[in-house]
Amino acid sequence: MRNKCFAIGLLLLIFATPYALAQKFNFSYNGVTVIYDVISIPKHEVKVKYVPKNVTAVTIPAMVHFNGEAFKVTEIGAGFCKGGGGLFSSCDDYYSFKNCKLLKSVVLPNTIRKIDENAFEDCKSLSFVRLSDDL
Repeated sequence: MRNKCFAIGLLLLIFATPYALAQKFNFSYNGVTVIYDVISIPKHEVKVKYVPKNVTAVTIPAMVHFNGEAFKVTEIGAGFCKGGGGLFSSCDDYYSFKNCKLLKSVVLPNTIRKIDENAFEDCKSLSFVRLSDDL
């Protein structure tokens, strides 16, 4: 029984660690501060989580730096909810670029492999998006 509990604890540690270590952080590039979420610690990959609603143009860099380490930007995320996504949370304006009504131009790096659904919802002024040929 003791070995079984140890094995279960070890499995929980292995599978829960990436989620426990995932962090959100701010990174400024060309005067725009964007929130990123670490999605893979071993691969050093992040996803764009939130862009300020008042920007008119944004360039997402291929690499961002956090705690002295470089991370590759690989996804445009569906965002996150204020308050953690529970019963008393607000998810309205937390979908990467959602409701960036002033946004006219977006340049994405060739490192982007995935753009989540609704990431650009209600970007009514958006007239230019440069994407990688791989998307």
